[in-house]
Amino acid sequence: MELSVSNLVFTLLIFFGVFSASVSILLLFAFKNNEKYSADAFALGCLLAGLAGLSTAIRLPHYADTPYRVGLFFTTSSWVCFIYSYQILLGNKISFKRLVTRSLLFGTVYVILVKVLFDQIGFAKVQYLVGFCGIVFNFILAFLSFKTYQKYQLSVALPICATHLVSIVLYFFVQPPEVNTVSNLICYGAIIGLILLRYVGMFSLLASVESIAKGELMVENHLIRAELASNKLKQSEEQFLVTLNALASARDNETGNHIVRTQNYVKIIAVRLKENGHYTDYLTDDCIDLLFKAAPLHDIGKVGIPDSILLKGGPLNPEEWEIMKTHALIGESVLGAANPENASESKVIAKAIKIAGGHHEKWDGTGYPRGLAGEAIPLEARIMALADVYDALISDRPYKKAWSHEEAYQYILSKRRTQFEPLIVDAFIVEAEAFQRVAQQYMD
Repeated sequence: MELSVSNLVFTLLIFFGVFSASVSILLLFAFKNNEKYSADAFALGCLLAGLAGLSTAIRLPHYADTPYRVGLFFTTSSWVCFIYSYQILLGNKISFKRLVTRSLLFGTVYVILVKVLFDQIGFAKVQYLVGFCGIVFNFILAFLSFKTYQKYQLSVALPICATHLVSIVLYFFVQPPEVNTVSNLICYGAIIGLILLRYVGMFSLLASVESIAKGELMVENHLIRAELASNKLKQSEEQFLVTLNALASARDNETGNHIVRTQNYVKIIAVRLKENGHYTDYLTDDCIDLLFKAAPLHDIGKVGIPDSILLKGGPLNPEEWEIMKTHALIGESVLGAANPENASESKVIAKAIKIAGGHHEKWDGTGYPRGLAGEAIPLEARIMALADVYDALISDRPYKKAWSHEEAYQYILSKRRTQFEPLIVDAFIVEAEAFQRVAQQYMD
């Protein structure tokens, strides 16, 4: 009976050694493009574990100490490799060179420690240390496999964790391989069986983690491409608006600072209306930003007005005035034909069309070009109307001197409910000082 048990243990260890070495080779081929080295670390651990099994098997017929110590060296080194394999999976950066060095160093120190204790306290008591170390390492590996489950939510990590926990229990009963008892044979068979199941589980775990990593990389690449596309569209939009602004400025009899001032006035009024609780559903942050971008295009229709009228150094006669008033409809037509390439540009142009065509309309319906009244006038145009008039009043013109801020302020108040919407005038009253600061900052 003793001979048969010994032979069976020997056979198990030989099988385990060959199988582990084969698994190591398969891992290297299956995960040759694994950039994190987790598969390489596990493959090295399998190879060392296989060598440990073969070394222990060699000892059995002769009961020699050297193969026993070599087996302990390989076993301990393999445990260190498995620990680092999990650490790499969990995101820790460890070079493969450092992994190999530490595993071999730990195995060497462990064997020296066992040798010293063997000489001091004898073989039987050293076996308790060996068993205790097996329990500790399996506990660490069980903990790390569970942490891997928590990180990736991969259920295959839980059976791997279970094999380590069951191995801990078996280490309380396992004895040196030369102990020829059926119970020892069962312990060795169970431990080797659990390790083989662990190999299968690690194959699946490594493949799943690699698949997740590739998926995350694809998502990251997609986000980068989307961001690049967004930046390209943004640049295209800015270039498109710059071109239109340049076209408007080229034929405008106002100064460049007029455009800057009025777009700031528009933003100030829109923000105040929103803070006062008016038009809150419409005046979103995005809408206000679009208004700010669209405001400079309010007089783009002046591209269609003859120089003799546009650049006249004095008041216009009735016939000339009628021609000048057509710039509102011309602006609508020019902007409507712009045909921007992307949705963002389209939103700006949509706002600009409303502003260009309606900023000379009046609240009481006496404005032009359509004689719209009240809320029939687009909100964008109603806001622009006050901003444009205020800036015209405080600016020098060939036919008039600039008014003071107070004079312009009183004029706008006098036109409440006639030329301007009351709510917009109320917003202007609250922000009058802000208007004055903008006027001073961007003075001609």
